[in-house]
Amino acid sequence: MMRPAIRSLALLLVFAATPALAQTAPPNNSLTDQFRVNFAVPDAPAFEILGVEPSDLLRPVSVRELTASLTNFGGLTQGLTLPRSFAVEFSPGMLVAGSRLHLDQYRRNPLPYRIRVSGATNRANDSSRVQLGFGIRLALIDDADPRTDRRFIDSLTAIDAQINQIYAKATMPFVSGVVSKTVLDATGQAQVEQLQQAIVALKKQHEERSWNARMLDVAYGVGASAQDSTGTGARVDAHSLWATFANPVGRWGQLLVGVRGGMGRDSVGDGFTGTASGAARLYAGSNDYKFFAETRIATGGPLADRFLLHGGAEVALPFSLWGNASAGWEVPTAGGRGRLVTRFSLKSGLPATQ
Repeated sequence: MMRPAIRSLALLLVFAATPALAQTAPPNNSLTDQFRVNFAVPDAPAFEILGVEPSDLLRPVSVRELTASLTNFGGLTQGLTLPRSFAVEFSPGMLVAGSRLHLDQYRRNPLPYRIRVSGATNRANDSSRVQLGFGIRLALIDDADPRTDRRFIDSLTAIDAQINQIYAKATMPFVSGVVSKTVLDATGQAQVEQLQQAIVALKKQHEERSWNARMLDVAYGVGASAQDSTGTGARVDAHSLWATFANPVGRWGQLLVGVRGGMGRDSVGDGFTGTASGAARLYAGSNDYKFFAETRIATGGPLADRFLLHGGAEVALPFSLWGNASAGWEVPTAGGRGRLVTRFSLKSGLPATQ
């Protein structure tokens, strides 16, 4: 009768002492958590296939487990409205196996984890058809990946080892054989918090050093539409392939060069016509704040023989949000009336852990 009471009292003492003493959780050794950084969120192939963005260039950015994008808020000429376009992109390998994945496994063969799948929806107005997009992309080159950066790995491992050492020294047994709980005093907590801030600074350094790293993405997307959200009159409208190469320009910039080819449904008949485009984009700035300028030439499909020149800015916002605003001018290469193209988008990825 007394033994359960003693155990209960011991547990009560542990929980009573816990709030009174400073607590800080030991580091999470999950590969996805420890190596998550806050690079910009690119547009997904599923978004690009719908023609929501004025650009045909599919921007490569280091793989993230999950991202989301909202756009089609209206524009300078229509005024801001609630977004009508939404997209999600995720890495199946990182979401499913990331928490159990060892760093050595990833480094031996990162390609399966760099595959990303995306889905998107768009409706230009209440009377238009509902558009659906699906895409898949693969990063063949990703020099910004912190999981393959030896310098970053060594620094992070050293900090984690110091944190674990502090916790190992602070492990205190309560009632032998009943319960053991790690309790940090004020000094231990201060040391751990200082080391955690060092991890935050280390990730920030990696972001600034690698945001414009060399990359190569290839992707495929298919676009469809329906008369309403129930799928009435569903049909396939487009297929596209992309390839984009990114290369650093000093420490301040990044140059992207990409091509796109595919088939799009003819707006007059019910057949398909071939489409092709080439684009180049230059970013200048830092990971958190950058400006860009882009030029594009397209032939075939709804953008037949059109030239686009536009620019804008990209800004990192709190809570792992990213804002992107752009404006440009699109004109037929054979002459004719041009039009102003504007866009604002809001994007988000899983937050970098501290």
